[in-house]
Amino acid sequence: MPKIQNAIGKRNFEYARDAIGAILFVELDNQATIQDDETIRVNVWVNRISVFDQSEMPAINVRIATLNFSDKYQGCSTGEDRFIIDLSVRDKDESKSLMICQKIAGIIHAILEDSQYKTLGFSPPFNNNSIVSSMQFSDIFPGQDAANISSAVITYDVTLIEETEALNAPQIQQHLTGVLLAETDQGYQYQWIEN
Repeated sequence: MPKIQNAIGKRNFEYARDAIGAILFVELDNQATIQDDETIRVNVWVNRISVFDQSEMPAINVRIATLNFSDKYQGCSTGEDRFIIDLSVRDKDESKSLMICQKIAGIIHAILEDSQYKTLGFSPPFNNNSIVSSMQFSDIFPGQDAANISSAVITYDVTLIEETEALNAPQIQQHLTGVLLAETDQGYQYQWIEN
């Protein structure tokens, strides 16, 4: 006879992954508007399963890389979680492609390091620490239509408290509820909720 009689829901690392995607979707869209720069308006995906089509770029994919659990004790453990943000940008001009990629990566860094997002919009003590630990840029390679594609891998480390009891997870702050994580043929993509 099973001992656990209630449904085990999403784990905190799943909530964190989704919050990272939602935060980047909202803030990058806002930065494109504020700066009046469509080259930084980014499509945001979570756990994308296929390569980005050039028409979808610039695009990012948020995914979980590793989960390490330390400080385990009754009912709780600390998760040292690594999230990867894959960024792809295209432009006809080789150097411009790389410049746009680096600009977007810099904006992502600033957003994720902003003190307003230290808790990813969750109530403390959901997470103890978050930091962009690295950004790696790849070589430029030619695309199908003579456009040049630049890419970056951004590593974001978050220390989360993981409850091992099946409890209700904390709710994300209200300002992110205007976005929807929609399932598409290529994976999950953030979209604005239309009224």
